This record gives sequence, C-alpha cells and structure tokens, in this order.
Amino acid sequence: MWNREISLIESSTIERTCDKWGFLVKISKLQLIIVDKQLSACYRDSTIYEDGRIIHSRFEVSHGKYSNFISVYGIPHFLGQHQDDENVCLQRMTIL
Repeated sequence: MWNREISLIESSTIERTCDKWGFLVKISKLQLIIVDKQLSACYRDSTIYEDGRIIHSRFEVSHGKYSNFISVYGIPHFLGQHQDDENVCLQRMTIL
C-alpha cells in the first residue's frame, strides 16, 4: 500500500474504520500510527517530520508528566538509479 500515495478517500476510510473500532489514527506519507482510544484522554499531539519518516506523539500520563512515542521509518538502502555509499546512508540515519 505504501509504494504509492493514498488518496483522500482512502485516508478518510482508514480514519472512519479506526474510529468505528475505537482507535485514533495518525497518517503520514510513509507510515500510520494507530492508538487505542483508551489513551485518547492523555493524547496531546503528534508532529510529523522528514516527509513522514518520523512521527512524534506526546501523551500526558499524569498532570505535567509526559511520555513521548517516536515512530521512525528508516532511510531506504536503495534510492532509485544508484545506491548511496554506506557511510552516506549511515550519516542520514544518524541525523534522523
């Protein structure tokens, strides 16, 4: 599914289905995060970085105490016509 961009209709369908079954969903270009609605009371926000490679979600577990969930979709090892030098690939992963 993620080898192409999903349409707005598909995205809406995923969101409606997750809502029906009691889940929150955050969709980026490269990944989706599904969170149980029981955590929705403590869910505060999500931020998407690097074109969807990183999703940072923040939860307030008690008053003023936060927990962060960071989902990372790694750097591809093959980028089209040529393959990056291993050191370049490792540097990009470290930056992320």
